[in-house]
Amino acid sequence: MTYYVYIYKDPITNEPFYVGKGKGDRYKDHLYETKENYKNIRKYNKIKSLKEQKLKPIIEVRSYYDNEDDAYDVEEGLIKKYGRIGFDKNGILTNIAINNKPSSLALKGKTYEEIYGIEGAKIRKEQTSKAHKGKKLTEKQKQHLREINLGNKHTEEAKRKISNAGKGRIPWNKGLTKETDERVRLRGEQLKGKSSWSKGLKLSPRGPRSEKVKQKISKTLKGHIVSRETRNKIQETLKKSRFKKLNENF
Repeated sequence: MTYYVYIYKDPITNEPFYVGKGKGDRYKDHLYETKENYKNIRKYNKIKSLKEQKLKPIIEVRSYYDNEDDAYDVEEGLIKKYGRIGFDKNGILTNIAINNKPSSLALKGKTYEEIYGIEGAKIRKEQTSKAHKGKKLTEKQKQHLREINLGNKHTEEAKRKISNAGKGRIPWNKGLTKETDERVRLRGEQLKGKSSWSKGLKLSPRGPRSEKVKQKISKTLKGHIVSRETRNKIQETLKKSRFKKLNENF
């Protein structure tokens, strides 16, 4: 039997505080995590607290399995049974996710918030951001990503989630200028002297829209209310455009 499900218990209360699945010596790994490599801050702090009291958690291997999916299912069942702190009512576990299958269909199409909960999603996003901070993609990696995403289209459900996620979000640079914000100033310097990717290219005229396209645009904008602020911006843009054309004619 290759796989097993294990439980970490508090040696004082004998109460479970973490459920996991693994093989080999996986059950020992949590004991050697540091603040630089931990993946679950609550579990890490719990074990750290016990160590400070010169105590060790009780590790109980619950059951063994030949099939990895069976081990995942039992792990999920135990997590649901005990509940997670901050996610489930009266939960006692420090686990973040319920279902830990790497390619589980249960996770497909779901957001971080749906999988890990609001608090867990925040932790995951911070860890991902920290892991990628300062890293730059090579040209080979960029090309690989282009090839992977070429021809991919978002489903209607994905589009809805992206739309909802962006609603009410205020751009980080709104109202900021290079005189008032260092980030805006630096970004301006980085772009200074750089040409637009389309400069010098002869773009094909769009031509009149087809009835199908018109209907699609109409359906998309149906019920959409333009704010007074947006209307004013559109009017100002049109005024400047007309003024510029008048000057060019004289």
